[in-house]
Formats: sequence, structure tokens, C-alpha cells
Amino acid sequence: MYASRKRFVTGFPYIANWTLVEFRREPPLDRVCSLCGVLAAETLWAPCKHVFCRRCFQGLATGEPLCCPVDGVDFSAQQMRLDRSAPELFRQYPVGCKNKGCFHVPTLATYEKHIALCEYQLVLCELCSRRVQVSQVLSHVRNECRRVSAKAEAAKSAYSAPDGAVGGDCAQRPDARVETPLADRCDVVSQELKTLRMTIHDELRSFRTALEEAKASLAEDQRLWKQSTVNAGDETAQLLLLEGETLSRELGAVEEDSPPSSCYVWKVADFARMRQDALEGRTTSFSSDAFYCGGAGYRMYLQGSLGNSTTAGGPCLGLYFVLTAGSFDTSLSWPYAQKTSFVLISTGGTYNIQGDIRPESEGEEWGHCFRKPRPGEDNEGFGFSQFITLDDLANPDYGYIRDNSFTVHFLTELKA
Repeated sequence: MYASRKRFVTGFPYIANWTLVEFRREPPLDRVCSLCGVLAAETLWAPCKHVFCRRCFQGLATGEPLCCPVDGVDFSAQQMRLDRSAPELFRQYPVGCKNKGCFHVPTLATYEKHIALCEYQLVLCELCSRRVQVSQVLSHVRNECRRVSAKAEAAKSAYSAPDGAVGGDCAQRPDARVETPLADRCDVVSQELKTLRMTIHDELRSFRTALEEAKASLAEDQRLWKQSTVNAGDETAQLLLLEGETLSRELGAVEEDSPPSSCYVWKVADFARMRQDALEGRTTSFSSDAFYCGGAGYRMYLQGSLGNSTTAGGPCLGLYFVLTAGSFDTSLSWPYAQKTSFVLISTGGTYNIQGDIRPESEGEEWGHCFRKPRPGEDNEGFGFSQFITLDDLANPDYGYIRDNSFTVHFLTELKA
């Protein structure tokens, strides 16, 4: 048995706003709004660990200090943490079909595609207004539709009536229209009006929510931009100089006869919060945007995790890459066989850590990670579950953490 729970979802790029979804696995409580219970693509975390969607948070942000309505803890707006990882985290979450009798278990990302093709979807028969499954409409009209049956009986009576018999208006005219009973028609009209009213209400609410979220996002971006530009001239110049020196050392270390490669730079922010969660026994997962290797190449994205390891004896950083369907897959060689590397960058490049992956050497049990991705489905991620311990990652002597973030270079050797 599974613990199912219906929740509204909003803000996800692959499903309509305010869709009521039955989750086959209950989403973690720290991912749903502590007030309205909605599963939102963007959430704001208070220092007291309660979570709010943007709409509920806007109702709280009426002054300073802010007060959590759940436990009464005061905090400032600067202490709130914005989380946008839900769309990737819940992409493969199993959900149930809304149609009665359908036992297919799509993922949240494929839910709308399944609903569009589900044979258990109910529709109204245009002839008698009875609710039937879309796959059974033709059979219903041929075998059991009340209006079709009534018209057939009327036509049969008209043609079989003896001369001089009084068969009524329907008996005299085979094409006479037999009306559906008034009670059935009223029920159908009432149901249609109710459905229309709910649809209009949901669309209006979705539009208002999207508008408020857009306003809040714009205001937040303006605030961050103003904050970042204050006294940032000297600091920016120093950072650019340091980055330039680091890149020069790295480029100088590359041999001239090395094969061409593609480099994706991934900067992971909010390290302090992830470190605290790991020390308290919670695993934090995060991912990058999708990207192409070397222009018209393989499409993929990176995943990471920071949490306890059963073999390392403490929290570790895990790094993985995930192949996903791209626009150029038909022209590429499969399975994926490029030499791939993760490089954790330290300040000055002195303590860089590199981990190499050679797909052809990983064994058949991992072959599904490198196959050609199916449309709408991502491959299983492959990489390192213990790339570096949390203690070494946070050690200031190694210089991996700068401005509460760390940087990973993802290198892909481009084969001719």
C-alpha cells in the first residue's frame, strides 16, 4: 500500500498551475507551504524551518520584523531563503491518474501528456448526455444510447403499424424527435454550468497568482541588483583579477596536443544552509540547468547531493551527470562514450580535485545511464557519491568555498 495525498501544484513548467494531483508518494513536508499546503515551484524558507509559497509570504511581508504564523518566531526578510529546486526534484515523482479505473502511474512531468491520451477520460454523449469513457463512446451509441434506441423504436412502430391504426405523432413520422427526459437534461445543464464556473474560477485564480508572483520576483530582483551594486566596484575588480589568474594557470597546464573539450562551469550557492542541513542529518539535493556539450552535442544537466555517507563515516558531496533528450540526438553516437570529468575548483587552483569517468569501463550494469534518452524521460544519473567529504570541502585552508558557494567545472572530451 502507498500513502497517497492530493495537493495543488503551481509554478511548474511542465504542468498547469493549480492542478490537483494525487501523489503516490507523499512529498516531503519541507517542500509544501506550511499554510496553504500547495506544492510550489518556488518556496521561501524561514529560519524556523517553516516553508511558504510566494502568495502566502506576500501576506506576511507587511512590516519588520516578520512573524511566523505557525510558531510566532520573529525574523527579517533578509533571513528568508529562496528555493527553486522543486521542478527538477519532483520531475520523476509518481502520481495517480484522476480518471476512475485508470491504474497507470505517470510522473509529475508526464501527467498532462497521460491525461491527454487516457482512455478512461469521461465525456458527455452528444445524443443523450450520459457520461461515458472516451474509448467507449462508439460502443455506447451503437448499443445503449437512450436517444438512438428511442428513435429506432419509433421508426419501427411507424413502419409496422397497420392501415388505419392510430399510432400517434411519432408513429406517423419516422423522423420525429424524441426528447431526453427533462430531469436528465436539467442535471446535465447544471453539471456543465458547475464545471464551467470552476474552470473560470481556477483560470482567474491562476492568472492572479502568476501576476503576483511576477511582481514579487521583479521586486526581489531589483532589490538584489541594488544591493549588489553598492560598493561593488573594487570587490568586482579583485574577483575578476583573481579569476583571470586562476584561468591562466589552468590553461597553461593544458598540453597542446590534448583533445578538444567542452567545459561547463557550475556555481553552487547557499553552501552554509546545505552544510547545516547535512550536519543535522538531512540530505540536500540540487541540480544545474540543462546544457549542450560543445554546441550541437549531447544534452545533459548536473546533479549534486550533500548528506551522510554510510561508508565515508560522515557527510560527503556527491556529483552526477544526467543525460536528457536533446535536439541533436539523432545525429550523435550512442551509447554516450565521451571521457567526462568533474573538477572542484579551489582558490588559486592549488587544491583542485578531479574525478574522471570513462563510460566504456563502467560495466554493463550501468549501461542504461549512457543510452540514448527517450523523449520525456531522463536517464539515471552517473557520477561520484563521495567526491569529497564535507570537512574537506568546508576547510578554509583548501579554499573551495568563496562567497558561500563552490564551483565545479564539468569537462567533456569531444571526439571527432
